[in-house]
Amino acid sequence: MSNRDRMKFLKPLGLLVAGLVLSQGVSSARASIVFTFDPDGGGGFAPAGVTTFDQQPGNALAVGVINAQGQLVTGTPFTLLYQATSNVVLNTTGQTVFSYGSSAGFVPGELTVVAKFFEVATGTGLSSASFSTDTSQVGSFFRIYYDPVSNANNLAGTGFTDGTLIYEGTVLRDGTGDFNISNTTPVNLDQNGGNNYPALKAVTGTGGSLVNVQTTFFNPNFFLTDISNSVLTFDSQNNIPFRHVDPSVKMFDGTPAATTGSLGSTDGNPGATGSPKNFLFAADASSSLSVPEPNTVAGALTGLAILAGFGWKRRNKAVSA
Repeated sequence: MSNRDRMKFLKPLGLLVAGLVLSQGVSSARASIVFTFDPDGGGGFAPAGVTTFDQQPGNALAVGVINAQGQLVTGTPFTLLYQATSNVVLNTTGQTVFSYGSSAGFVPGELTVVAKFFEVATGTGLSSASFSTDTSQVGSFFRIYYDPVSNANNLAGTGFTDGTLIYEGTVLRDGTGDFNISNTTPVNLDQNGGNNYPALKAVTGTGGSLVNVQTTFFNPNFFLTDISNSVLTFDSQNNIPFRHVDPSVKMFDGTPAATTGSLGSTDGNPGATGSPKNFLFAADASSSLSVPEPNTVAGALTGLAILAGFGWKRRNKAVSA
């Protein structure tokens, strides 16, 4: 094979290697981090190393996810809203480092979490569906607040955004989720103590979501570690009916409060025809931070350096010839 033929063969191979290095090395692997967190932003509690915000069971609302024909919407993005309190912060072994509340030794007040992002149903049926965040996330947000007063109310859907903003990020397009309806026989929607919605029924089902958030802001009074290059992973277990939290009347969507809207007579029933309907479900989640693994970034840079060197040698050889 002549040198010229070799160059023809190696050029596309080099481009392929570069593409693989960039796609595999830079965007995929992440390592969890321990970050130093001040739970009250400089109050009376000493900072400590933590890894995870453990949210209490909260509410999630899929807006207009059931169309007028009684089918789950596919191929068209819909809005997902989420809100919850996060009154426990954990370390690497899953032990509680900080608890929020009014009990002795607790950090006064509460942490609250609100989120808005967009999903697309990637596979759907009357009993199950898969979801992805692989769509435009312009306008998405994930926010954490600290409020020295505990006033978040799940039933009313209020008090989740009146504290100090300590974290914000935008949702990435690599999130996934699923939901499976195990029984369509209507049951009470609200089974958390007293039934606040006697006229509303629900199907029975479970699912999960794994969503990544690119950090865009952090309050240095709370996060004493620089987390500007971090990604927050939101891991949620979802279910219906509501057994451990009250269903919210209102959800935060970037405005002070937006109504949960029409759920139909049976929440989550994909067979109910009529006007488009929302789907309200309980979400029990946790959130942790990670950064790109150093070896993957180094691998990407090494690969690019090798290719750059190859290109320099090729140009140098061409000049000397």
